Amino acid sequence: MSPLKATLLRTALLLSLGLIALALICTITVIGIISLLSALGAAAAVYIGNAGATLLVAVICLTPALLAVIAIIRLYRHAEKSVNDSANKGEAGSSTNNAIINLIKGNPWEAASLAFLFGFTYRSDPELRALIMHEGLDKLKAAPLSSRKDADNE
Repeated sequence: MSPLKATLLRTALLLSLGLIALALICTITVIGIISLLSALGAAAAVYIGNAGATLLVAVICLTPALLAVIAIIRLYRHAEKSVNDSANKGEAGSSTNNAIINLIKGNPWEAASLAFLFGFTYRSDPELRALIMHEGLDKLKAAPLSSRKDADNE
């Protein structure tokens, strides 16, 4: 057996053993957490009843998800506030961004198809990418508002 094959075989074996160990550690951790929550429910059931203990365990389990939702809402409000503040300051870059945002809001289907097409050409030819972007923005600017609203109502 060549030294390269032996090294690759050893690396593959160590990688697979590492993945098995990681899977075992994760499984043991999840089983431990489930056991602790079960024990907490059983201990709390003596004082607050089965329904109360179940509610307590559910609140403990859902607290991280609730905190994540609150954090996302705060981030969204902060981002929305900073966009509004930059629009009020009248910066040159934000006016371009606002114009593009208004084009996308006015032409959602055209913008989605342009983004889809742009995704295919993202890493290929830079000239083709520039041409698609230029032509797509021209078509978005040229689309009349009345035809879009009539198409949406049908």
